[in-house]
Amino acid sequence: GRLTDLLERVEDVENHLSDLKNTIENHPASEDHLEVATFYRDEVMTRMQSLRTCTDGLERVCPEDVWPVPDYTKLLFSII
Repeated sequence: GRLTDLLERVEDVENHLSDLKNTIENHPASEDHLEVATFYRDEVMTRMQSLRTCTDGLERVCPEDVWPVPDYTKLLFSII
């Protein structure tokens, strides 16, 4: 049901976040800035996008009153 879906999505976010953290922690220890930049482009950014996809899915099924951050609409119209 809905609770199972929510819990599965939370677990998915946790797994993707852990993967992202591990990737960042294991970045190349190199003086070659191009190598490091390429690593971040290919490895870190890819994982960040995967995490974003997971959190977007979680946001869609999570009740608004318990979602800890404002959505885009609230961000856009709260500064006016």
